[in-house]
Amino acid sequence: FITVYVPLGTPKGDYTGEVTLRAQTAQGAGQTLVRLPYKLTVWDFDQPVKNRFETAYGFASWDAFAYQNVTEEPDRRTVWEKYLQDASDHRICFYDPAPLDNFRVTFDKENLKANFDFAAFDAEMTRVMDKYNISTFIVPVQGIGGAAFEGHSPGGILKGIPPGSWPVFPPIRRNMTR
Repeated sequence: FITVYVPLGTPKGDYTGEVTLRAQTAQGAGQTLVRLPYKLTVWDFDQPVKNRFETAYGFASWDAFAYQNVTEEPDRRTVWEKYLQDASDHRICFYDPAPLDNFRVTFDKENLKANFDFAAFDAEMTRVMDKYNISTFIVPVQGIGGAAFEGHSPGGILKGIPPGSWPVFPPIRRNMTR
């Protein structure tokens, strides 16, 4: 298949043309393999630039970094930017559009208090939401794990603390449980 992007404001109507497939030889000359006619119908409306349909897909950024063989943060940011652009072009939002800038949580186990630092997260989320029209996302809480629900004994930083006294605000814990 071929994806066609029609510029905003294009007049409605049927547009025709031809796609030519060529192969390049070792000598650099292009050999035409096939010519394919096409017809494209443009309707009398533009899609909104900002996505109004809420989508969110799980996407393991770390698997993408491993697949692309990038280990340094500047390279990861470059690769991630390309994934975000492609997702935005197809009106897709990732669960975590800012995986390199999560907010920081530190726990005071003696006072059972959670301290949140949103500085990097807020700045990056503002940027990606504005640039890529992000409509939906999750807020990952580091150190709690993905299975944080009553009766579950978490690993990581909360290990050994009874679930009823987890050092996060009860409404946040309830929402994460849901």
